[in-house]
Amino acid sequence: MKPNLMCFTGEIIRGQGRGQQLGFPTANISLGGDVVE
Repeated sequence: MKPNLMCFTGEIIRGQGRGQQLGFPTANISLGGDVVE
């Protein structure tokens, strides 16, 4: 679970950066879709 948590945290950071670049303040929603897929 720890490795997954660390990887998930990295995904969140990447998702936020990607969301800001796209201009979406709610990057978490977009990231959530990526995680589900």
